Amino acid sequence: MPATISEWGHHDVPECRNGTERCAEALASLHDPDLIINFQGDALLTPPGFVESLIARMRDDSDALVATPAMRLRSDEVRALQAEEAAGRVGGLRS
Repeated sequence: MPATISEWGHHDVPECRNGTERCAEALASLHDPDLIINFQGDALLTPPGFVESLIARMRDDSDALVATPAMRLRSDEVRALQAEEAAGRVGGLRS
C-alpha cells in the first residue's frame, strides 16, 4: 500500500492506527473531490457491481454525504469470510 500512496503523490502516516485514519489524512490533502470511497481491509471481497451501485447512488443523491455499505450474506458466506479473517487474509488491525 505505501507504494500506491506514493504513486498518487501522498505518503503513509505511521501515526494512523487504521484505514479510516489514513483515509482522513489523505482526504485532508485533496482539493474538493467529487466523491470519496474508503475501502477497508476486506474490500477485496466487495463485488464490483456493488461498488458501481454505491457510486451511482451517492452521485444521484446530493444529500448523501457518507455511506456505510452492507451486504446480506448467506450463512456459508459468513463462515467463509470468518475463516479468511481467522487466517489473517482479510480484516483490520488485531489487538
